[in-house]
Amino acid sequence: MGIHKTRTTPLHPQSDGMVEQFNRTMGEQLAMFVSDHQRDWDQHLPLLLLSYRTAVHESMGCTPALLMFGRELLTPVDLAFGRPDPEGDPVLAGPEFAHLLQDHLDQAHQFARDHYWELSWCQKRAYDLQCKGSDLTVGENVWLYVPKRQRGCCSKLTFRHEIHSRIRNIANHGDERFSSTVQTS
Repeated sequence: MGIHKTRTTPLHPQSDGMVEQFNRTMGEQLAMFVSDHQRDWDQHLPLLLLSYRTAVHESMGCTPALLMFGRELLTPVDLAFGRPDPEGDPVLAGPEFAHLLQDHLDQAHQFARDHYWELSWCQKRAYDLQCKGSDLTVGENVWLYVPKRQRGCCSKLTFRHEIHSRIRNIANHGDERFSSTVQTS
């Protein structure tokens, strides 16, 4: 099926940004609709999920429903006022419908892939324009990351850097993929 397995670290939300963004979006939408007692949140989920699945996503350029089902979902507005039907939706037998559905899915997936790579390239370019590296020099004071845990302190609130470090030596390994090794005192 062409699926590549990726591994994400448990309890490390930075490794799974798409899921965390979805959770954030759902949380914000639920917060708008729940009552003051917050016990009816589960009653709002079906309509909120429908709105999420039928909204065009910026990163894909289309709706998640189109990518999943090969067609757009009917919303309550479509049922109330009708939706223009350009093709007339002919009734097809099983094999013809399967081929048509596969063609729609392939086209939608290719469109989403193209749009995603184009958008990610634009985002990378915008990030690179803002990102500026700093040149380190020997004798400069720097923050040194110290990953020690302190007993009796909350690890999330611990500041793990020390400024008492000074650059002693900068060694370049000759490989552009890796940064230089900095020795501190």
